[in-house]
Amino acid sequence: IYYNSRVLMKFLLIYPTWPKLEYQTEFHLPPHGPVVMAAEIPAWVDVTFIDENVQTLPDLQGWDFIGISTMLSSQLPRAFQIADQIRDEGIELIFGGIAAMLHAEEVRKHTTSLFLGEVEGGRLARVFEDKKAGRLQPLYDYMHQHPAIEQVGPARRSILDYEKYSYKGTRMVDLFHASRGCRFNCFPCCTPFLGGRSFRPRPIDRVVEELSGLENDRLFIVDNSLAQDKQWEIELFEAIAPLKKVW
Repeated sequence: IYYNSRVLMKFLLIYPTWPKLEYQTEFHLPPHGPVVMAAEIPAWVDVTFIDENVQTLPDLQGWDFIGISTMLSSQLPRAFQIADQIRDEGIELIFGGIAAMLHAEEVRKHTTSLFLGEVEGGRLARVFEDKKAGRLQPLYDYMHQHPAIEQVGPARRSILDYEKYSYKGTRMVDLFHASRGCRFNCFPCCTPFLGGRSFRPRPIDRVVEELSGLENDRLFIVDNSLAQDKQWEIELFEAIAPLKKVW
């Protein structure tokens, strides 16, 4: 297939399911990693997102490029099943997410390309440019090379099918983050490895920008610890209080 800047690349992004506990009340929150990633995908790419926890995996044929995003280690068995099917179809595949970073050596056996680290700063755009040019790399390693936190913009939640994220008629909370990294090094937390041994708060105006664009008034703030910079924390709460979000 020949691509140019006017042609859309059809990209399928998959969030695999994982085994649930017996007797567990099953409800699902809209995942955070994929919408953060999607915000950095170039506009000329046509993105279809499938959360296998609430949606059915489509036919794997007919896509130009496929991605698998994994947060939990428990997602990997199913992710590897899907990945092997994709490669059998002859379609190039890229893996990313927390679980991919924690199990990189194993993941590399099941994918065409592996992305490690955070996607902002034009890094993910480079992946798609490489794919378009026919030079997709087997590894994009940005671990411990964190982009400037000012480059983290609003997540691209438009890829979500929100009708799937409700329980007994109640809309589930949206996931959101106001900072990355942690200056502590608690065992066995993986945050220092993934996000660095420093607290990286987002500029408060960027936080307000993203929260203002969220229709949902109920949030799950997924930061590892907001309480690492007292002055920033106070200013953050003062800035978001008028938005009247419940979190």
